[in-house]
Parts: sequence; C-alpha cells; structure tokens
Amino acid sequence: MKAAHQGVPVANLPSGDAPSPLATIFGGRQATAQAEPARAQPSKKDDLDSWLIDKLFNLIENNFRSHRVLNFYAAKLTMSSDCLNKHVKRLTGVTAGQLIRQRVLTEAKRQLAFSNQPISEIAYDLAYADPSHFVRCFRRDTGVTPRTFREKAGRLI
Repeated sequence: MKAAHQGVPVANLPSGDAPSPLATIFGGRQATAQAEPARAQPSKKDDLDSWLIDKLFNLIENNFRSHRVLNFYAAKLTMSSDCLNKHVKRLTGVTAGQLIRQRVLTEAKRQLAFSNQPISEIAYDLAYADPSHFVRCFRRDTGVTPRTFREKAGRLI
C-alpha cells in the first residue's frame, strides 16, 4: 500500500475515490491508502526511488517553514539540486521546488480555512518577508486572494 503524500498534485496520486470538496480546495485528495496492483519483485532502483521520495517528503514536511531553498534539501539527500530535480520530476511529474511551494501553499490554505489567525500572522508564520508578498504569491498560485479563499472555505465547512 502506498500513502498519498500531501502536496503532490492529484494527477500523481494513486487512483481512488473522487476528492472531497475540502480536498479540492486544498489541491489534493484526502490521505487514504490505496492498494497498488501486484508487481514483480521491486528492483533496487524502485527501492531507491521510493526511499528518495519518502525522504524528500519527510524533509519538506519537517522543514518547509524555515527552508524553501532547494539546495538545503539536495544537501540533506547528498546530491546536487539538478540531480534531485531530475529524479523528482521523473517520479512525480513536478520539480522538487514545486513540491516545496505546494506544501507551503497547502499549509497557508489550512490555516486560512481552519483558524481565525489574521492573514498577516499566517504570512509571518510561513516565513514570508511581508504580508503583501504572501498575498501576491497566494493569488498567483490559486487565482484568489487569501481573504476570498477564507470566505469560500468558511462556506464549505
């Protein structure tokens, strides 16, 4: 079984039930385990690929608030950032940098939907230099402002 990793685009998650309305807002499926089709003995390359992705997801989960630069993650995995991006793109369809940004965006959405914390505090909590930069990045990535997102999410909850 393979657990769905948070922040991976829906197209790259194991197939399963359609995403819930909240999962759609947050840009992914709810974390559910789905059985994969049986396959022959995994090769060492499969094991290495699986290890790399699992390790990267764990690193991102534990460090996304303080480290957004790809070189940090590449160094932790003892490879160059180009090599890391090549492997991650091949395995997930997106770059490692996109995975990091997606995790930050998912956390921003979570905080906007489930807390009454001011948008400026969320911006500082996610290590944005100032709230206006957070608003610009959020709008660029989602098409709506944080305030609009919060209002829409509030109606669904």
